[in-house]
Amino acid sequence: MRLAKLSIKESERLMKKTVAELSKDLDLHEQVCGERSKNIELQFAGVNARLKRLEVIIMSTTAAIILMLITVVMQGM
Repeated sequence: MRLAKLSIKESERLMKKTVAELSKDLDLHEQVCGERSKNIELQFAGVNARLKRLEVIIMSTTAAIILMLITVVMQGM
């Protein structure tokens, strides 16, 4: 947080906070960040699952195309 963008009253209030208040604020911040981290991990897990599914589809399609090409070449001989 930048003090330059706060009003004088807000910056004075922040400077007068006790250690207990700052500790409470820090604990709250840690909880919020922990929840965000969990949500981000869940989102990444979902994206990874989708990517894995797409990878399987692409590899299967590639294998089928290669087999069809080999069949066409073999019939032409």
